[in-house]
Amino acid sequence: MQTTLKIGTRGSQLALAQAYEARARLIAAHGLAETAFEIVPISTSGDRIQDRALSEAGGKGLFTKELEEALFDGRIDIAVHSSKDMPTLLPDSLELSAFLPREDARDAFVGKAAARIADLPKGSTVGSSSLRRQALIRRMRPDLNVVLFRGNVQTRLRKLEEGVADGTVLAIAGLKRLGLEHIATDLMSLEAFPPAPGQGAICIESRIGDNGTAEMLAAIHHAPTGQALACERDAGTLARPATLSLIDYSRPSTQPRLWVFDLERKRLLFEERVAHGRNSGDNLAARFSNAPGSLMSSLGAFVTADTYVGHNGYSLRLHGLEPGFNDKAYERAIVIHGAPYVSDELIRSQGRLGRSFGCPAVRTAVARRLIDTIRDGSFVFAYYPDQAWLQRSPLLGGCAGAKLAAGAMQDARPSGTQMAPAAAP
Repeated sequence: MQTTLKIGTRGSQLALAQAYEARARLIAAHGLAETAFEIVPISTSGDRIQDRALSEAGGKGLFTKELEEALFDGRIDIAVHSSKDMPTLLPDSLELSAFLPREDARDAFVGKAAARIADLPKGSTVGSSSLRRQALIRRMRPDLNVVLFRGNVQTRLRKLEEGVADGTVLAIAGLKRLGLEHIATDLMSLEAFPPAPGQGAICIESRIGDNGTAEMLAAIHHAPTGQALACERDAGTLARPATLSLIDYSRPSTQPRLWVFDLERKRLLFEERVAHGRNSGDNLAARFSNAPGSLMSSLGAFVTADTYVGHNGYSLRLHGLEPGFNDKAYERAIVIHGAPYVSDELIRSQGRLGRSFGCPAVRTAVARRLIDTIRDGSFVFAYYPDQAWLQRSPLLGGCAGAKLAAGAMQDARPSGTQMAPAAAP
């Protein structure tokens, strides 16, 4: 029989178990043979990076990037994920189209020196790769030694047997799916040890507009889990301080033109110079594009996504919200990153900052702090009195929107200097 659906998954035993569960549910729902489905294991960056915390290497997107690339190029039709591994924002044209019934969301302690964290001897070592779990363990027992414990479930259990640590914390859902729930020595309450958003739930990612696949997945979608996960993922976004970032490309690159505001406390957090694309202009930007390969900056509203470490160092992905003007930001790899060419030395030597490939680059010294302040769901608004954008932007809405944008930018800028006004339509 010809393969009906290619199911992408990470290659660990747990990830494969989750893919097999999704396949079994599809077989039962549609009465198809097992041969109608192909399981496609794909190695991800998160699986390969074992020497440091994921927060230092790029965050949750490291477990999904290669799977999403396979969705984009058609090597797979769906990707099966642990919901807790999903970034808050997805790439353009992809969606979470189904959730399977949720397992127990609690964390389990697997102890060698004691059955519970509370009973560990002072100075005992507990291994965990999760910043959340590390923080909760330290809150419960500040006297414990909490160490990085990377690897899949089997790798962590092996390290435990080898004496690398006296205990570790794992999701009970994963242990159950592997038939290993019996090794848990303590199940921690949701109140004392809150789980990650989405923990215990399997989600399925697919291409927006792939109607045939969407119809197949609708038969196995568990609506109550989907509703719960929608709330948890939104709460994860709202947990960060509410910020708004404004870039005014009508100002020269030698002047501050990026501002980050804390909307809750009504204060300015950052005022920075920012580079524009090399084909947008020299010291003054005047040309903007959404086209791949243009090496120009883009205008309009963006929302921040996850971080990663690439050839430009620690970087923040941006998703454009305006079709035709910036919606290809993800495809173009338009990110906020630090760059050595954003410096006073270059201004003194050449009268302007260096230029990027289209990215809003900032000083290297401030990049990580700024990125961590605005990552995961904050809005970035890039302005220039470009008539095509002002009149056609779906968010600004023509003449009234153009005046609103110019007025908002003028009111927001702390320095009080005048900026180029939008011309009358």
